[in-house]
Amino acid sequence: MQSQQKFARLFQEKPELQQLVLDLKSALEKEGVDVQGNAMPSKLEIFKIIMKPNVRDAVMKVSAAFQEAGINPKEMMEELMAMQKYLGSK
Repeated sequence: MQSQQKFARLFQEKPELQQLVLDLKSALEKEGVDVQGNAMPSKLEIFKIIMKPNVRDAVMKVSAAFQEAGINPKEMMEELMAMQKYLGSK
């Protein structure tokens, strides 16, 4: 819950971050990724998806924006994965 509050506050303070995350979500969905977490792709599938220019660009933008906001990219991804329902409702 603390993570959700942290991200909600951050998204409220910097709406461009939320838009970047939603853009990444959209890029992943276009590649067939179930972002709701019902079926996780294999490591090989994830690698192939991340190598696609549109997804790679979205990942880099999100990562850079969160680093600029002082959030560790690994921590960010773990917390975003834990918040799938929050992001899915936007």
